[in-house]
Amino acid sequence: MDPNEGVSVSSRWGWGPTASERKLAPMIEKTWLVAAAGAVLVTTGLAESRFPIERSETIRRSLRVPNASTSAFEVSNVNGTITVTGVGGDTVEVVAERKIRARTDADLETARRALQLDPTNGPGGVLVCGDASARCHCDEQTERRGRWDDLPYRVETQLEVRVPRAMTIRACTVNGRLTVTDLRGAARLTTVNGRVEAAFQERPATSSTFRTVNGDVVVSFPSSLAADLRLKTLNGGLFTDFETTLPAAPVVAERRNGKFVYHSDRTARVRVGRGGPEFEFETVNGDVRVLKR
Repeated sequence: MDPNEGVSVSSRWGWGPTASERKLAPMIEKTWLVAAAGAVLVTTGLAESRFPIERSETIRRSLRVPNASTSAFEVSNVNGTITVTGVGGDTVEVVAERKIRARTDADLETARRALQLDPTNGPGGVLVCGDASARCHCDEQTERRGRWDDLPYRVETQLEVRVPRAMTIRACTVNGRLTVTDLRGAARLTTVNGRVEAAFQERPATSSTFRTVNGDVVVSFPSSLAADLRLKTLNGGLFTDFETTLPAAPVVAERRNGKFVYHSDRTARVRVGRGGPEFEFETVNGDVRVLKR
């Protein structure tokens, strides 16, 4: 299937579909984020030279989840990819390929002790932390970055996880790609520098969110999808394989100097079929593609 083939969608700020349209007109506005991303890469490269000691290791963990159909699964990372695959059964399986760089052998051992990777099953569901020294929960903010930069080691973890496919999935990283396949439940996938890709095995009955800053968002659904979609990009295009209609979208009005000012949030809102759960797709530098499986 050619991902460029699809029915174009329109938004309330005037992109009307025509018979020949296959793509929403991409935004041409540029942002400083592109330059900033390049600066981060250069800085990271210089930083790595300060850590001459390196060790790679493979970590394998598993955890049985008796109530998988009513449980949530959350996996977080900082530097590295996350790949989640939905499977049958009631066991979460984790394989982590981890690379640690440190200033000295002693720093490397400190990192290994600090970076325990063990799935835990608590009141909020199953939790896996790829780099618990930096952050563990997806809602945890990154104000501590200065402290991270002071650490005498750096870690990069590639996570591959197999989870019961009925579980609700929450996955987040900062510098890395997110890939989730064979979903049935809801998903919330977020990264900063990387592509977000997901595939639903069955028509989902609950809402989901897919976000990145620098990268594409590509999500596929069964052809029977019925949902409301919110799609947004600044520097890229919006694509869909599904026939769509335009539901009425609320317009925010503000009274200023005795006049009403109407605001647009630069989001395209469309409906697939009769509508249903809401799915949000958002990137800054990249395309959004909603595809049929």
